[in-house]
Amino acid sequence: MVKKKLKTASKRMADADEAAFRRVLARVEVMEKYRAVQNTPVPENTEAEAKPESRARQKPSRRKSATARLFVIRAREAPMAAILRRGPSKQVRLISWNTDTDSFEGGQWLKGRIYERRCDLSPDGRYLIYFAANHKGQHFS
Repeated sequence: MVKKKLKTASKRMADADEAAFRRVLARVEVMEKYRAVQNTPVPENTEAEAKPESRARQKPSRRKSATARLFVIRAREAPMAAILRRGPSKQVRLISWNTDTDSFEGGQWLKGRIYERRCDLSPDGRYLIYFAANHKGQHFS
């Protein structure tokens, strides 16, 4: 009988963070490639090339494990970015990303909600302003 070594919660979170960072880097590369070829005309799809969507794509299946949602805010004048990592449920982590060296520095965890669309990073990448809320029921004493 082979014994499996159980991962601690912090190890699972670190593995999820690493996988999320790799996905962010892949998305950024795709966006940069798209911007490079954005000025070239896109060929139009003909009806013969178009494939009907399968039934499996119409019905989303349940995921076996929860995934982290990432939102990246880049600084305009500096090689810095802020990553907002949502997940597990109702928790957000702020991460600083130096895009020159591709290094990440983990920041604070927040139990609540940060509204990504209401956030901004200063042009030098030093300050992050965000709108956060913790929507809990009223407490009566």
